[in-house]
Formats: sequence, C-alpha cells, structure tokens
Amino acid sequence: MERLFGRGAPSAEYTHNPFPDLDRLRNEAPRYYAPDRDAWFFSNPNDIVSLLRDDRLSMGDRISFLDHSAMFRTNVVRPLRTWFLSSEPLLLKIVQEVVKDCLEKLATQKDADLVDAVARAIPSNVMAELLNIPRADLSPLLHLAEDVIRSYDINWSLETEQTNKIGFLTLYFQRHWRFASDAPLLKFLRDIQVEHSIPSDHMVDVCVKLFLAGTTTTSGCIANILGCLVAGPGYEGSIREPSVIDGLISSQAPILAVKRRVREAIEFGDITLAPEQKVFLLVASANRAPVSDGEKRPPNLTFGHGQYYCLGSALARLEISALLNSLEPIMPRFRLREAIKWREAWLLHEALSVRITLEEPKAC
Repeated sequence: MERLFGRGAPSAEYTHNPFPDLDRLRNEAPRYYAPDRDAWFFSNPNDIVSLLRDDRLSMGDRISFLDHSAMFRTNVVRPLRTWFLSSEPLLLKIVQEVVKDCLEKLATQKDADLVDAVARAIPSNVMAELLNIPRADLSPLLHLAEDVIRSYDINWSLETEQTNKIGFLTLYFQRHWRFASDAPLLKFLRDIQVEHSIPSDHMVDVCVKLFLAGTTTTSGCIANILGCLVAGPGYEGSIREPSVIDGLISSQAPILAVKRRVREAIEFGDITLAPEQKVFLLVASANRAPVSDGEKRPPNLTFGHGQYYCLGSALARLEISALLNSLEPIMPRFRLREAIKWREAWLLHEALSVRITLEEPKAC
C-alpha cells in the first residue's frame, strides 16, 4: 500500500489503469491512513456514502461556493438545482444542437482527436450557450480551467497555482456578469440576485464554479467513455440503452476521489478523524465494487451524494446521453491511431488524447 498516493508521480501502470491498485486497496485496507500526508483514504461504498452526508467534513473554499450560509443554499443552490432539472426541454434542445454540430464536423475529417473534437467541445459549447460566452473566449478560458483541474490532484502544493487561475477566471466573469447579454442560465442567476439582494461577487463565484464543473469534469467523463468505446467494448448492449449509459457514467468518472477536510473530530467505527486531517473518498473505486446476490447496490457516486450532490448532474447526463444516442452510426468508422494518452495523476483518471482515423463510409 505504501507506494500508493506517494509524494512522487504515479507509475505508468497506475496512470493507464488505476483500478487494480484501487480494488486491492478497497479489499485489503478500505480505511487507509497515510501518515506522511496525515490523510485518510476511504474506498468502501457504505463508508463513503456515510461520510458524504456528514457535515463535519468540509469541501474547502476552492471547491465550494464562496458563500457557505444556509440562506445562500436556500436562495441560490436549491433553486439552481431545480432549474437544471425543470429546464430539461430547453437544455436538451441546446445539447442536441451542439452534439449534432460536433459530430457533423467530425464526420468530415480523416484524422481527429476525440478529446478536442468531442469531449471538450460539447460541454464548453453548451456552457457558452447557457452563459452567453463568446466562442472566441472559450479557448483561453478552457486553458485556465485545465490548470485548475490539474491542481486538484493530491499534491496540495499546487493550490497556489489553482488559486491564481481561479483568480483570472473570476476577473473574466466579473466583467461578463456586468456586460454580457442575457442567456438562459445567466438570466436565471441575475433574477435570483435581484430577488434576494445577493452580492455580485457571490454570483460571479457561482458562474466560475459552474463553468469549471460544467466543462472539466463532464469533458473528462466523455473523454473516458470515448476511450473505452474506441479501445474495445467494455459493456454489453447498445450504447443507446439507458442501463449502458448509466454503467459508462459510473465506471468512467474522471474524478477518482472527492476531497474533504475534517472540521471537528469524527468517531467513525474503530477510528477517529481528527480536525484538519485530509479525507479522500475514492468514489470511482466504490462505483466498481462488486455486489453480492441479494445485496442492494449503493448509489452511483460519480456526481457525489448528500448536500454536495453535483448541481449540474442533470445537464451532464443529458450531454452524455445525447452524444451516445447520436454516436452509434459513425462509430464503426473509428480506428485508434495511437495509444490513448492519460493524465498523470493520483486522484484523476482522464483520457487527454484519443486520436483516431475515420475510415471512409461504406457504400450502400
């Protein structure tokens, strides 16, 4: 176990496929303490569900919203979650148009990187529509978002870099909040601000966090799914089937662990989590835990659980489902050109490049 989550970079084997090591950790040490990091690693599904519900663990300011108050959750977070769920017809229309455009462009190419052409393009263009972000601004914004997600990894020394990049994103959205014309999500957020007299800096922070989550994590999941599909079927049935889509979302999540920090001591079975200790909840490993006959399967933890359940999970599912429902006709033309390039990280497993050749369509 000692070689897991060390100070250095992970091995090439772990980077390519971390799950054999994570499965072994779940089976042999589901509550693993790393003394050199003063951190706990949990991989048992039931433990993770319990801890995700525990408000004695905090997310940290760089991940959560700037305003942690109960009033903010009532006036902003809950209505925002409801908006994503109730706006499905509008969101589906936007998503389907973006997916159609991406796949039409892809079909005309001989060679392509599915990560750039599809996995990053779909979520970023959907967020551009919802927040009225000019297309010309997307590339630099995505570069900043990439640096933020990279610094999410276990090496917390990168938090200074993460803070700087979020600062640049905040400056952009401060101006965007003031001067951009309304778009569906942007208008909804502005209406909330007026109704509840919420400070502008708190609403700008919401825009930053929505953009980050709506582009980086969703694109990572799509990239992993595409890598899985191109490398060889890791599923049974059509990729249009809801059960197959749910299985791919569960097994191909790019975030291997959710990070928390202990706010006050927690007695947890035969162990004690001390204040200020770091806690890593290995949700991707838990999603893959086998279930015995007659045993109830734990919830899918890709989008979290409890009060911090992902606000935009409904949108992410729409994007992934719309893509997979449209992808099947063109998939037989895909041929992997070179080995998939994976992100080198302990807590992130994400395909950074899936380069393919598209064969000419067969004549009828």
